[in-house]
Amino acid sequence: MSGAATERAAQRRVPVERLRRRLDPMTLPFQTTAEVDPVVGTVGQPRALEALEFGLEIASYGYNVYVAGRPGSGRESTVLRLVEQIAAKRATPPDWVYVHNF
Repeated sequence: MSGAATERAAQRRVPVERLRRRLDPMTLPFQTTAEVDPVVGTVGQPRALEALEFGLEIASYGYNVYVAGRPGSGRESTVLRLVEQIAAKRATPPDWVYVHNF
């Protein structure tokens, strides 16, 4: 690094004690997490939810929706919830059952 770059980096140095957020548990309005209501829905993914809903609303053949994310991030439950909401607004498709060699 050049001298100017090193100087700018030194000016922006963050002290070690500021690298971690500390929280006093006594400031929380509950004693245990059992008292906290579970989060309903998906938090912090408005664009992803909008894209997913757009894809699920396409009522034509040959379209697919791909969902990626970390394990345990709520992908499956989010997709299932949206699919159920959209399916509830649509007519029930006819059932066809094929039984081979009955």
